[in-house]
Amino acid sequence: MRTVTAAVTPKGERRRYALVSAAADLLCEGGFEAVSHRAVAQRAGLPLASTTYYFSSLDDLIVNAVAHIGMMEAAQLRARVEELPRRRRGPEATADVLVDLLVGEPASEPFSEQLISRYERYIACARQPAL
Repeated sequence: MRTVTAAVTPKGERRRYALVSAAADLLCEGGFEAVSHRAVAQRAGLPLASTTYYFSSLDDLIVNAVAHIGMMEAAQLRARVEELPRRRRGPEATADVLVDLLVGEPASEPFSEQLISRYERYIACARQPAL
């Protein structure tokens, strides 16, 4: 679901990606409440007006950030499965990798933030189907 309000140029795509990436980082660090036009623009190092230039609304930006995070997590899963020796790439080993990524190691501080963020997104997606 991609709504572009600006001409698609290489510079525009870089700025758009910077905004989505900044929104995704803020979402993972502080939840949905942390994502505002001002916070995203500041994190991306772009003018405040950029958020409304490239996205039709804050919800549109958040939808793109949630999709971005999902793609990053899917890439992590693929990379972890690819790291497995070919002999171990069966359903059980893949399930173990998936559980490690979904539940993680409790001692890992950045991972617990990621885990909390993931469950916040699950709940938000259930309540707001547009996400």
